[in-house]
Amino acid sequence: MPAFTTSREFRHEQTIQAPQEEILALLHNPQELCSLGPLYKSIVKDEKEEHTYVITDRLPIVGPIEGSTTFRAKLIPTSDGVQTDVSAALGTRLKTKYWVEGKEDGSCVVKEITFVESDQPHHQLKSLSASGFDMTLTTAQVLYGSLLLIPLSILSYTLYRRPNAAAKSEIPYGLWHLSLNKLPGESDEELPKTEWLNMGYWKGANSFPDACRALALKVIAAARLKRGDAILDVGFGTGESCVLLLSDTSVPRPSKLSGITNDSLHCRRTEKRVHELQQQRASSSSDSSPIPVQLFTGDAVWDGDTPNHPFHPFFSDPFDAILAIDCAYHFQTRQEFMSQAFASLRPGGRLALADICFSPTALETWYARITTSVVRLMPLENRISVEGLAKQMRDDIGFDDVVYEDITEEVFPHFIPFLKSRGVGWLLFALVLQLYTSSGARFIVMSGRRPS
Repeated sequence: MPAFTTSREFRHEQTIQAPQEEILALLHNPQELCSLGPLYKSIVKDEKEEHTYVITDRLPIVGPIEGSTTFRAKLIPTSDGVQTDVSAALGTRLKTKYWVEGKEDGSCVVKEITFVESDQPHHQLKSLSASGFDMTLTTAQVLYGSLLLIPLSILSYTLYRRPNAAAKSEIPYGLWHLSLNKLPGESDEELPKTEWLNMGYWKGANSFPDACRALALKVIAAARLKRGDAILDVGFGTGESCVLLLSDTSVPRPSKLSGITNDSLHCRRTEKRVHELQQQRASSSSDSSPIPVQLFTGDAVWDGDTPNHPFHPFFSDPFDAILAIDCAYHFQTRQEFMSQAFASLRPGGRLALADICFSPTALETWYARITTSVVRLMPLENRISVEGLAKQMRDDIGFDDVVYEDITEEVFPHFIPFLKSRGVGWLLFALVLQLYTSSGARFIVMSGRRPS
């Protein structure tokens, strides 16, 4: 008999401005459905049991303590949605039914009933490994765990492992970052006017979208774009930077725009947005010739085999500029990405990054090494000083005219409080960033030129 049982039922419904079949397709795709959560790590199908998957999530706990939780889930498609049954850490059980009802105006209503129950006797935490909780604990962390793991376990599953109802209630693809773009006074029933996904350059900015646009413009300026350039936008999210490059009068008009993202949902969303923008511009402007746009889904680093990739040697023409706005520190590895970018640039073309590095002495401290090893915002191979990254670009890869600007004070001190103001889910990410800033993280804009 468990020492105690905690249970709770959630009911939620929301109108979504998207066709019923589009939402059903999302609910019926286990990988895309699960990958929507910000704590998602992986999903593997159990070949022995129908509709059963093994899912691994990150589990931030407190400060530098972070674990992972692995659990089994049944995701059973139904004619109008999906039913889920999750057996998770700490005796947590989560049963959910989602279903979609179409409306006459072409939108739909997504409805949800979720029941969460957790029971866990207060005994040795090492027994948690039997229920899928994989974590190495110190004595001090055991005390934290006894007090925090059970409510955090329930919190994680109710906030994130559900297909993030709070975020997807507003948007067709469940793209949780769009909630950050909401401005005061905007209706919860409508999509935000922008869909930015970067930390922003906050000097003089009055809102998150303003700051994000300002950061994108700094990277564009660092790339020294000229009218008629062929541009590659790497990690374009849901396409706000693509929209900026195609339509903003302050940006030189490109001759061609390519882009790559590792998220198929993001890519489809961007293709739709770009198509609508091109149609709108064609009908309202005397210039009826649209800018050619080619978008790819895949890793930013070419694996040497995938044919449909902008860094493939046989990909049409080289680029005049390659942009990576707040994303290259995630790449495996950033140095390999920069090497491939170098090979894909025309002579005289530039690579421009908004990126996270570290102060010169930060990585010599035990605190920074432990923090960046435990809380993985980036692969360890990308853990480098600002000067080290500049040297890597110049000496190891071959760029010249390598320049950078440290804009840390106009990014982290503004973006972190903004995240904290957006609710518990975003607070977890804010705490991770706070750990990195206390470890000497610096936010920079850096660019280099392929020699003529």
